Amino acid sequence: LHAAGDGSHESWDWYTHQIIKAPYNQHTLYPEHLPMAIVNVEDDSHPASKHLPAEFEIAEEWYAWHDNPRDHGANVLMTVDESSYTPGAASMGEDHPMVWYHQLGRGRVFYSAFGHHEEAYESELLVPMMEQGIIWAGRL
Repeated sequence: LHAAGDGSHESWDWYTHQIIKAPYNQHTLYPEHLPMAIVNVEDDSHPASKHLPAEFEIAEEWYAWHDNPRDHGANVLMTVDESSYTPGAASMGEDHPMVWYHQLGRGRVFYSAFGHHEEAYESELLVPMMEQGIIWAGRL
């Protein structure tokens, strides 16, 4: 979740390329560190996303990556609509993934860039998404 995909892991090539599937670039900065933006659910068939509406608005520290994880085999569940906020240098363009998953050997990886602030862990939308992602990854 969230900081598992940030720049503090940049020297771990195996982690950023095999686990996260994309090296971190940066996030939204001040004065709008946590702007509201529209999130689009691209795949509602996964347990982590099936309870979500097709789109919703939420505040977050919007992470961006140098590469698109979709281009490296990740299955994207949600993207952020950059036209709904000002991404600045943290722009990825029209395809800006926020939540994805993939298989790694016999293992499963679920990543969500949500979770910068405590409200994310009280959200009626995000808490079930995170819980179901963890349950799916752990085959529980």
